[in-house]
Amino acid sequence: MVDETGRLESSDNPTILTDEIAVIDRGDYKTYTFKLITETETELLYNLVLYADTNGQVYDVYSGICSFSGIPVGSFAVL
Repeated sequence: MVDETGRLESSDNPTILTDEIAVIDRGDYKTYTFKLITETETELLYNLVLYADTNGQVYDVYSGICSFSGIPVGSFAVL
């Protein structure tokens, strides 16, 4: 069950939808966005966003609940 912070627990059994991954190339970094679903919350979608430099080193991670089910995967970074 998702708590008030919107965090997933391991008991939610999150699954990455591998056919719905977005990669945005920003030159000196890339943003990878993965859409997640859970067994416990069928009405909600989650985004897992990884920010990586050109060497593939992850330097930031963000996760959150999408406002509406079925919206396209997307993300943004504030540098």
